[in-house]
Amino acid sequence: MVEIKNLSLDYGEEHILDDISLSIAEGECVLFTGKSGNGKSSLINSINGLAVRYDNAKTKGEIIIDGKNIKNLELYQISMLVSTVFQNPKTYFFNVNTTLELLFYLENPKFQVEVSHPKEIHLATCSPSIF
Repeated sequence: MVEIKNLSLDYGEEHILDDISLSIAEGECVLFTGKSGNGKSSLINSINGLAVRYDNAKTKGEIIIDGKNIKNLELYQISMLVSTVFQNPKTYFFNVNTTLELLFYLENPKFQVEVSHPKEIHLATCSPSIF
């Protein structure tokens, strides 16, 4: 589960997000959509920890993933809890499609790949009808 409580984000003097709160339940698929520059990537990069650690953003509020506040986690620990599909899913790092790309990151000692694939494939291929 992902829970965001009163998240605000600034890049220098530029105010990007203001007091965002939302909850995403386990197994729920969420699509962030909107015009360019509306803060979609900033919100995603806040959730995956990149905004503060790589973009030097300043944040207020809390982001809790599976009961863990990401402010208390290293980036590699966050990456074990959440993944990001980039805006152009045809641009892959290692694999030929988005599903295999997502599964690639699960193939580490923490996960049993044979056991985790069916669930992860289901989550990665959510029915478009729910959007």
